[in-house]
Amino acid sequence: MPFGSIASDRLRNINYERMRAYRLERTKQMMEEDGLDAIITWEPWDIRYIASAYVPMATRWGGQQFVVLPRNGEPHLFSYTCYATEALQEEMPWLNGRVWAAPEGGKFVTRLEQTDTFLQRVCGILAEYGITSGLIGLDACPSFAVYAEALQRAGFSVTDPVLTMFKARMIKNEDELACVRYACYAADAAFAAIQKAIRPGVRECELQGLGMEALYSLGADETMDFVVASGPRVNPLHIDFTDRIVRPGDYVVIDINGNSFQGYKSCYYRTFICGEATAEQKEGYEVARKMMYDGMAQMKAGSTTDDVLNAWPSDPGFWGVDDTSNLGGYALAHGIGLSLHEHPMFGVGGPKGGRPPCVTFEKGMCIAIETYFGDRDHKRKAYGTRLEECVAITEDGYERLTKYPVGQIIECPL
Repeated sequence: MPFGSIASDRLRNINYERMRAYRLERTKQMMEEDGLDAIITWEPWDIRYIASAYVPMATRWGGQQFVVLPRNGEPHLFSYTCYATEALQEEMPWLNGRVWAAPEGGKFVTRLEQTDTFLQRVCGILAEYGITSGLIGLDACPSFAVYAEALQRAGFSVTDPVLTMFKARMIKNEDELACVRYACYAADAAFAAIQKAIRPGVRECELQGLGMEALYSLGADETMDFVVASGPRVNPLHIDFTDRIVRPGDYVVIDINGNSFQGYKSCYYRTFICGEATAEQKEGYEVARKMMYDGMAQMKAGSTTDDVLNAWPSDPGFWGVDDTSNLGGYALAHGIGLSLHEHPMFGVGGPKGGRPPCVTFEKGMCIAIETYFGDRDHKRKAYGTRLEECVAITEDGYERLTKYPVGQIIECPL
């Protein structure tokens, strides 16, 4: 996407019609591969992926909105993002009127009889496509046991299709990649606003607000609270924000994570210092940066997640811990797209001697890769560097989507 984010009659920008068709076809391909006759999803990002429908953050907790997708049919949306479904039908013409108010359900379902309306509507839709038995995937299903029993009594078998949907979303087309790229553009602007504000006396929550202002001004459709950790909260690293006041010499670690453009996320760490860094601090920063780029150097279509892991330290003592189960997220990578963490996800942490299943990289994968290195004096814990890049896998390497300076620790002069 060489131009802007707005659809244009004269420029080749994001083609949303093409993106919707691609995502639906990918879903059906993976359903066929996994033997699913239909999927019912309550997962907000899978609702977005399959039906191009948005579930507002405030309404997600109840788990009442869902999509029904027969493998041989079209998506059917049950939603209440507008109190008049006629308006939604008009606003979403690609669903051809297949939009209805969500029936009572979700997390409010505790008894089998509460699924009667749900079952009537869903079985009616499936019957339209000749599906009266078979395997149904219940994706992020609230009250799974109750819904599963209801469908089993109706003659279906059920399964959890989380991996099916992970596989579908794993390979992005050019329009999806453009959305991730634009989310990273907006994160660049958030970092710039934050960098200008890092001075003695500024609070973590103020930096959070400045970053969010930049994101929303550039068209974010939502953003999660991102990481703002300063001073002693960078070692061990805290992944939240507080009202702590930044002081001279403090590290400030920022992760613009969950920033969303058309649903697609950024996940993007940079490390700043309030003042000037010492030679020792610069050296520690370079350890984290080199570790990240050593991993990135292994990424291209045909290489594997094991290739990345083999480029990273394997001794937990490198980070000053006793065994790999204590490493957490010190060196890891994960897919990124409509959800913050997607398939594949791999890192040096986990059971001693264990590794996640090896996955081969393919063109069109979007990967966020992140590393951490603390104080050389593991007991002192005076500072710590966290860095992260987002990349798109290509035939011969990767495209780096995150462009904020990373060559050295970002100093914010007093």
